[in-house]
Amino acid sequence: MMHRINKTILLFLLFALPVSLSIASTAEVTDDLTGEHLEPLIEEEIGTFTLSQARAMNDASVQFVYETEDGVEIQMRMGYGADAADAYRELRGQLGMANPESHEIQVQGKDVTLLSVEGNLMASTFFDQWLIAGAFEGVDAEAGLEAFAETASAFFEAFDLERLAEWSPPEGVNVNLADVQTGVTDCYNMDCFGEAVAACEPAQLYGMLGRNVTARYLVEEPVGADQCQVSFVFKDNPNDEWENQPMYFTLDRDGEFSQDLLMSIMDECTEGDREAYNCDGPLLDLIGQ
Repeated sequence: MMHRINKTILLFLLFALPVSLSIASTAEVTDDLTGEHLEPLIEEEIGTFTLSQARAMNDASVQFVYETEDGVEIQMRMGYGADAADAYRELRGQLGMANPESHEIQVQGKDVTLLSVEGNLMASTFFDQWLIAGAFEGVDAEAGLEAFAETASAFFEAFDLERLAEWSPPEGVNVNLADVQTGVTDCYNMDCFGEAVAACEPAQLYGMLGRNVTARYLVEEPVGADQCQVSFVFKDNPNDEWENQPMYFTLDRDGEFSQDLLMSIMDECTEGDREAYNCDGPLLDLIGQ
């Protein structure tokens, strides 16, 4: 897992989101949802920000850049559907591995997360199948997230988010919608997930384990009075038979929790003593073949 992240990697994570997969719809399918369908939703001006670049992608997303006269630039990605939801969680999970400073704001009734990652400033939100995520340049990172919140709030307050919430894909266009889980906290750092394990309350953490390997940890349910069951699935893996196949293990609710612990559990479950953490599940059967 990544411990450090620079601006190049940040922008790669932001703009190299996966190409969407398709599912059948009830109407006659003419084509898949792409950035060309979303491009008309881009506004020429958002508050004091003026559009300088826009590019429709082959997946259901668009890239665009807004600038202000005083030199603030926002490089953004706006996407729709299941892959946008997965990319949003994986992006923030990956950034969470770098232990970023974070701050939550509410804008137009939507939760927006602000992150400071080694001097890089980012704002992101996911609502009603929409991903909006952007890296800000020209804002003083040393001034802290509260100062950044003023700039981010001004942008998102002027963004017509309600217009996006009311938008529907064109008739006959094939769309892969996100299966949004209710009652499950999205964690984006180890501290949040550790607190969820201690309370044994539903929470999930996405992250990148290596090149083309992404995964999700999910707090499942209590095991007795002192332990909690957690599941692990590969969301992307070079061996596609391993994807979305769960592995379960138990953790002490009052124990020390860290990224290193999770990695050591993976080693123990797959190559060591499975009974140490009550490791079980179909993923282990596939790995053992």
